[in-house]
Amino acid sequence: MLLPLAAGFATIFSILLLHLTEDIMHPGMVVQWLGGASQASAVDDLSLNQAFAVVSLFIALLAIAITTHLVRNHEAALTRKITQTEDTLDALNQGVIRIDGQGRVTYLNPAASKLLGENSDRLPDRLNLVDPLTRDSLVASLLADDERTDQMPLSWGARLITRQGAELEVEGTCRIVRDALSEIQFAVLLLRDVTEEREWLRRQPDLWDRDTLTTLPGSNFMISRLNRVLERERAGERPIAYLQIGFDGVQQVYRAAGKRAGDRLVRHLSAMLRAHIRDTDLLARMNDQEFGVLLTICPPAVADRIAADILAALSSSHFQWQGQTYEINARLGSIQLPPFDGSVEELLAAATARG
Repeated sequence: MLLPLAAGFATIFSILLLHLTEDIMHPGMVVQWLGGASQASAVDDLSLNQAFAVVSLFIALLAIAITTHLVRNHEAALTRKITQTEDTLDALNQGVIRIDGQGRVTYLNPAASKLLGENSDRLPDRLNLVDPLTRDSLVASLLADDERTDQMPLSWGARLITRQGAELEVEGTCRIVRDALSEIQFAVLLLRDVTEEREWLRRQPDLWDRDTLTTLPGSNFMISRLNRVLERERAGERPIAYLQIGFDGVQQVYRAAGKRAGDRLVRHLSAMLRAHIRDTDLLARMNDQEFGVLLTICPPAVADRIAADILAALSSSHFQWQGQTYEINARLGSIQLPPFDGSVEELLAAATARG
């Protein structure tokens, strides 16, 4: 940051001093002074302002020389640093790709060569990294930013097209490296192939479906688990119960006291429910005002006792916020498997109706 400022300052300062020198120094006097006149004679001939102009001109030229030297040293040090780190990058399992300011590939570590399907001694001309929806080049958009030098994450679902035409889903980051004049010297991309990992996650929605407010699994998790349970229970294996607990008054708190108060209430209710179920049971947030509980290996008598304990704890529940008291009423529907024999949609509807 200091180098471009110093260069600009020295340039402007020298131009101003050159104009100043032309105005206040007579050409004949300068020639005489530089041509061998005695020191005393030169001092007599030059006024105080003229002497100051000569000294200032010398300082300005010196500043330009120092700035040029610093810039060259900075560039040389940067080049040495790049060379020294390439051996380290070669050892990384993550793909490391360096491109210049025009988007041309200038370095691939072995992992990146393997990712792109390239030979270790061959560099592709361009990196074919695109947005999954628009198919626009992500490299162009990264290099188009005129100021950023921090580490930028790639767009979710970014696609890397290999030399053979295969399309890989990748995740990673990009860091822009600039020279002393803020021009892009190169960019470094760190990429990891997540094609199989993302595909597996798409087939397992319950693994990523989580309510951000309570950190509980969401409705997709519960529905997926209920589907598997119903398939087993039709074969008559183990007794399982499903409870659906709804709360009246939650939306009133959100409307009257605001989001912060409503969020605190929801977290409080989820903590109360956790405290009244077993470690082997599954608690999920189904929607804004309802929670679901899957009681595994739970005979009807045990399920009834757990449901009664939950209702007793929540029956006289009050929520206080900034001097105001809000009434929260709980309702609970319970379904035992077996004898229930229907679809997940029918099970959820029946639990809601009983609550």
